[in-house]
Amino acid sequence: MTRKSLFLLILMLAVRTAVVQAQNLIVRFTDGTENTEQLSSLQKLSFADGNLVITYKSGSTALHMLPEIQKLYFGIETLLPEQPISNENRMSIYPNPAWQEINLENIPEGTSMIFIYRMDGKLAMQLPAGTSAEPISISNLESGLYLLRANNQTVKFIKQ
Repeated sequence: MTRKSLFLLILMLAVRTAVVQAQNLIVRFTDGTENTEQLSSLQKLSFADGNLVITYKSGSTALHMLPEIQKLYFGIETLLPEQPISNENRMSIYPNPAWQEINLENIPEGTSMIFIYRMDGKLAMQLPAGTSAEPISISNLESGLYLLRANNQTVKFIKQ
């Protein structure tokens, strides 16, 4: 099987299982850089003349040469803060592990929405950000490990 055919087969299998769970297509190049594309903005992925062709819903396209691509994968974009966050300003969750509800401390300023993701990348909850004094009910979540994202900070918690 040629390299191109194998690459296409792997990509098709990944899309079939991951597209429901993922929010981004991430292309890692051999030079170590990464290009992140939101799946909601993509219309089609195809291969032509040794290139990965990404067609956007806007009608524009992007070409990436296959020899320059190290890895294609699906995931959630992690926003990294521009400057390190000091421990006293870092968002935290308590209790952790939790049964029915969690409390947040130091919600980043300007946060309008809070997102809770399962570890497989699927969005489990989305809610408007309140104040630190308002607990968040997690009683409808299944037991497991979750990621809570607010603006540029992400914290882990366990639902028992």
